[in-house]
Amino acid sequence: MRRLWFVVFAFLFSFCMTAIALEEAGVVFSDLAGQVEVRPGDDEEAWEFAKMERKLYTDDHIKTGLDSSAILSFADMSTFVMKPSTEIILSSPTTKESKIILAAGNIWVNVKKMVKDGSMDIEMSQAVAGIKGTNITCSTNQDEDRIQVLRGIAEVLIRESQERVTVQEGEELIVKKGGKSEKVEINIQQEQDKWKEQLNRMGESIQMNEIPDTLRQIQQSESERFMVLQDTFKSLIAMESVPETAGREFIKEAERFTGVLMEDTVILSSIQLKVTNALNTPDLAADSRVRLIGYQKLIADARAVMQRYQNETAKMMRTQFKKGAGKTSLEEELQPVQESFNAVMEPVRGILQELSANPSGMGQDWFASALDACTQALANLDGLSEQVAAALEKNPSDAYALALQKQLNEQKSLISRMLKDLAVVEVDPSTITEMQNLEDSISDSILQLQTRINSYSAISGESLDVKKRQLAESLHILNNFSAARRNYLNSQRLYDSTMRAAASQKFRTAEQQELESQFERISNKFSELGIVAEQLELELNSLEDQINGILK
Repeated sequence: MRRLWFVVFAFLFSFCMTAIALEEAGVVFSDLAGQVEVRPGDDEEAWEFAKMERKLYTDDHIKTGLDSSAILSFADMSTFVMKPSTEIILSSPTTKESKIILAAGNIWVNVKKMVKDGSMDIEMSQAVAGIKGTNITCSTNQDEDRIQVLRGIAEVLIRESQERVTVQEGEELIVKKGGKSEKVEINIQQEQDKWKEQLNRMGESIQMNEIPDTLRQIQQSESERFMVLQDTFKSLIAMESVPETAGREFIKEAERFTGVLMEDTVILSSIQLKVTNALNTPDLAADSRVRLIGYQKLIADARAVMQRYQNETAKMMRTQFKKGAGKTSLEEELQPVQESFNAVMEPVRGILQELSANPSGMGQDWFASALDACTQALANLDGLSEQVAAALEKNPSDAYALALQKQLNEQKSLISRMLKDLAVVEVDPSTITEMQNLEDSISDSILQLQTRINSYSAISGESLDVKKRQLAESLHILNNFSAARRNYLNSQRLYDSTMRAAASQKFRTAEQQELESQFERISNKFSELGIVAEQLELELNSLEDQINGILK
């Protein structure tokens, strides 16, 4: 009997431990777009469509179809973004030696807190990327793996040769089948831009009841990172002589933190939009309104803290640390250029933050102001580049000058791309007014048409006089329709002439959205008129035939 109880206990213990292990996968879907499928383990027949609420377990396979993507979130706010035609395997994602297997495709990875608690490995066909508090992209196919480091650092193990390669920020390691590898420099902003469509959806699927916890996690993560940055800054300020490498590493870390703030801004913007839309719900219950207003305050507080972090970080980046005797002459000479560079980029970073949050719906005055600011910044950077070039003529191999030149070139490329996004077609206020007048005229035509239809319906009988009156009323109705049609065609020409030039724009201004809404309303109203006019035109033809028959 005891043996039987032991077997039953062992079975129940094993079952419970398995269930616990499955429950502790520690990752959830935070966005799904298109066809995303999940299956447990190696069961090829068990694929099923992913749902937001589905729990994810160790060894689960996740794959995205064509024109599809998925975003996975971890408890520490770390994020995985999967592009179309990608498959990953969740392999013990919560242990200190975590591992995600990238079976095919492309992923964007942002690991936030593992710098202290452990590391995460991305295992691919040719290599394994070990990351700590790093933002990277990985892609794999049968012939090669690619690892790009957008922020931080990655240690890559090449399977074939067992060689370990350190990949720095702004570098891409290409590992080909057979173990041959190549390291190249990348433009970080250009690579980030390739993921904007997916990254702009971060935070969209956060549920209302999850908002307080999400904001708390964001603030805690930012607070911890800012405190580390601040402690480093205080240590450098207190030093009698700050090594050049230490100063540069601090600037890099500050730039990484600024990047984190920009990513979190996207999440906050998505949450804010969700709350705003909920507040605009008709017949919203009073207790729900109070709760949503409370969420708005939490979001505003989080934004204020983020803005403070951004301002404090910018101040720290502008600070000049004490230099020792080993300082290069060009570094001393170019310090004013570095300070001017930081000052020039400060307003640009604010605009870039707004662009990352998708500013469609903002007034064209904002776009014009941002365009002017970026144009001026680009001109200023050109002047600073000339100063660096002149300094390099004295010492072409100076490391500080070369690094500053690279920074300037990267930011000039970034601003050039921003200028294209900010160049929007302006809508003249008179155009909005004219479109409104056309809409009002069509509305008047509908009222007049209804009156004429009622008059037409009131006429009864089969005499010639009745037929003539019906014919006259029908002609009045068609005249009203013709006037409305002229107004519609005028509105269509006005809309097309304005919006055709804006077709290639990345963002829509508030004025363009208003014009689109006006034309949509006009089109709907004219469609209603068109249906009535077609019916009356058929009756008019019949009446003309009848009258002609009687007159003959």
